[in-house]
Amino acid sequence: MFKISSLGDCDLIVFTGAPASGKSRICKIIQKQENYTVLNSSISEMQSNITAFNVLHCNNRLIIDRCSPTIAVRARYLAIARRLNKSIGLLYVETNKNQTIDSITRDLYKTKIDAHESSRQAKMIANDFYDYFQKPNVDEYDKFDVYLQLDNCDIEEYFNSFDDIMYGPKQYVKD
Repeated sequence: MFKISSLGDCDLIVFTGAPASGKSRICKIIQKQENYTVLNSSISEMQSNITAFNVLHCNNRLIIDRCSPTIAVRARYLAIARRLNKSIGLLYVETNKNQTIDSITRDLYKTKIDAHESSRQAKMIANDFYDYFQKPNVDEYDKFDVYLQLDNCDIEEYFNSFDDIMYGPKQYVKD
């Protein structure tokens, strides 16, 4: 179908994972080095789908930098890419609930919210996410051309090398 050897060869890269897991930081690294348009969570899901179609239809490359919490949400992006005959990769940043709460608490605390309130809000955000999140599984990632899973503890290693994220050895590439 496509001659894809790595995430860096994909027309569309869909990020999935918890809030504050490092998705946007990775996205910024990729965007500095490669010519990708980025859609983030500042727009609605419907606007994101329409924009994704338009960007890919104009032969531009795209990163969906959102939590993309369910298989159905990710399937919509997959359907758009397939309809336009574009290659698609899935980058999953895996974290557990405690890591997510810690990361969100740190992010909120930086905005001058006191420690107790930051912790309370972080728990609420993490609980909401994990109530709905569907972790990618074998059936799902087989539908993508490339699948890369980063463990939250591995992310710092990846920040040191753009090539490891885009062309690294830990990627599952569909034959």
